[in-house]
Amino acid sequence: MLVPGFLSPRALLSPLEARLEESGHNVSLFKGWPTLTVFQYRDLLAQLRDEGPAVVIGHSLGGMIAVLAAERRPDLLKAVIGLDPFIFDPVDIECPYFEVRGLEYRLCHPREPDDPAPDRLLTWAPHALVPIDPKVMDYTAGLINYLASPRSGGNRDNG
Repeated sequence: MLVPGFLSPRALLSPLEARLEESGHNVSLFKGWPTLTVFQYRDLLAQLRDEGPAVVIGHSLGGMIAVLAAERRPDLLKAVIGLDPFIFDPVDIECPYFEVRGLEYRLCHPREPDDPAPDRLLTWAPHALVPIDPKVMDYTAGLINYLASPRSGGNRDNG
């Protein structure tokens, strides 16, 4: 199940969704999006109760929502994979697998060595709009394939 971040367009996770579906996984989108709030972990848990336990991939605030859900009902999550999740505190969850990955992008445009205005304000690339690095998507898709493999004891449903 994919949980986009706050203000992130659904298209941000579409390439990852396509890669997972090409590998034979059933992929669903968290129904609470796009009006995402931190308290929607309850809605995520309700959706997981309806659809069955799943691997949850959350981006940004979606990653924090996935962690909050896993802290409360680890039995409903096969795994949590956070893509640059909005998490500041240590995480202690009991679900079978938990991993956090950064998106590997620069937040600010680099300054040139001969910049005439070194104190100028740098432009920030909005976190919610930066495409996910293809290497991170490849890694995540490979991880989901492994978690669904017989070696890990998983299955392909709700991956």
